[in-house]
Amino acid sequence: MAIEGGSAGGILIGRAMTARPDLYAVAIPRVGVMNSLRKEKDANNVMSILNCGISTDPIECKALIEMDAYLQLQEGTKYPATLITAGMNDPRVSAWQPGKFAAKLQTYNASDKPTIFWVDHESGHGYGNTASKIIEKFANIYSFAFWQLGHPDYQY
Repeated sequence: MAIEGGSAGGILIGRAMTARPDLYAVAIPRVGVMNSLRKEKDANNVMSILNCGISTDPIECKALIEMDAYLQLQEGTKYPATLITAGMNDPRVSAWQPGKFAAKLQTYNASDKPTIFWVDHESGHGYGNTASKIIEKFANIYSFAFWQLGHPDYQY
C-alpha cells in the first residue's frame, strides 16, 4: 500500500509511517509539515499556531510532540520507501521541514528501501505552477510509487 499527502497532510503521512511502518510499502509526504513542534518558528507561524497549537501551552505542546513525525522516528526501524518533497519558494512549509525529516530518516532507516528528498527549486507549495509543472510533479510521484510497489512497467 502507498500513502501520499501534502502540506498539513504530511503530518498524517509522517505519523502513519512512523507509527506503523510495517503497513506501508511507500510513503510520499509532499511539502509536508514533518516537524510540528518547530513549525511555530516558521515564517507562516500564525496559521500553524491557530491550526495546531503552540509549544508554550503544556497541553498543546504534548499534542505537537505526538503529531511530530520527525520526533517519532526511531533508529533501527525498517521504514517504507519514501519520497519526500519540498519547494524552495514555499511560503507555507519551509524546505527545512521536509529536509530535516529526510536526513534523519536516511540515518535511522534500517530497511533497504530508498529515501529520496526531492527539492523543486522553482516552486513553492504549488502556487503559480504551470500545467507542465503539475504533470511533472505527479509523474515523479506515481513513477516512484509504481516502482516501489513492483509494477512491471516501472522496473529497471
